[in-house]
Formats: sequence, structure tokens, C-alpha cells
Amino acid sequence: MFLFLLMACWPLEGDTSPISCHNDRGDAVDWFYLYKLPKEDGTSAKEGEAYLLLEKGSEGWTEGKVTVNDSLGALGRTVGQLYSQEKNSEVAYILYNDQRPAEESGGRVGDPSRNTRGHTKGVVLLDKNQGFWLVHSTPHFPPERQSGQYSYPSSGENNGQNFICVSYPLERFQTIGKTASTRGSMRF
Repeated sequence: MFLFLLMACWPLEGDTSPISCHNDRGDAVDWFYLYKLPKEDGTSAKEGEAYLLLEKGSEGWTEGKVTVNDSLGALGRTVGQLYSQEKNSEVAYILYNDQRPAEESGGRVGDPSRNTRGHTKGVVLLDKNQGFWLVHSTPHFPPERQSGQYSYPSSGENNGQNFICVSYPLERFQTIGKTASTRGSMRF
């Protein structure tokens, strides 16, 4: 299986607020599940960016306050932390996606010669105290940090997409890393 790893444990610029998953109101949350609704035929492009959100303490699914492409939504606020860090902080991140960014695959979305994808996609962002792990299903997401800003790709608009975000203290990331490496499942 091809796994495209954009960055791993690279010092970033840092902000003083704790890194974690965020909801639509901008509150730090322990976890959320976001379902990006599929675009229906004949609807506007914005319809391909609507989502439902489920989070700790909610009484069920709620409609997203904005779109997945908006930096003020749960997804934008969470992943947007990657792009808002100040220089020289002790922050690390990993962006992984089993589909190369469009610019690296000659503008093609996906690679038709490969049919053994594990649909492995995610974002890990942490500092010396805590962070989040976002597992998702969107091709070519998120943009590389060098792009300087959060955005949602058109490659994720037509189909439904899943996002599960969990906030962890640093110790939990250390345990996950040790467990995964002893089982031989972490390959970089």
C-alpha cells in the first residue's frame, strides 16, 4: 500500500492555546464526529460542503453552522491550528493520505494503476502538552502547511466523507507510538 506522508514531527511556529479538536463554536472538545454530506445532482457547490456534527454532550446530530470549507467550522478550526502556529514553538505534526496531492500526481486525482488503497488518511498535531488525531476519508486533504491556510478540496465534495477527531494528552500519544511500533504497524 502506498502511504503519502507530508510531514512528520517538524518544529512549527506556535500559539499559546492548547491544541485540540474544536466544535463549531470554537470550544475545545474531547472528540467530535463530522459527516460531510454528499452532493446531490443538480445542487450548488455549497451543497457539497454541508455537514452534520456529533460531539460529546450533544443530544444527537446537529447541522454544521458553516461549510467544511469555512475556517470557522469545527473542521476548519481544528485543522486550521496547523496553519496558525508561530515560529520556533515545540509543535509536531503528521499529515498522511494514501492519495497524493493533485500537484504531485500531474494534476490527476488518484492513481488508477493502484487498486490496493487502505483509505488511510489523517492529521496529527501536538505540542509538549497535548494535541489531536483526526482520522478522515477525504482525498488530497488537508493542504500542505506551506500553503499557509486551511481549505477543503473539491475532491471531497461529491461523496460523503467521515471525520473523527480525538484530543489526547501528550502521554497518550507516547503510548500510542510505543504500542504501534512494537506491533510493527508504524512504517515511515
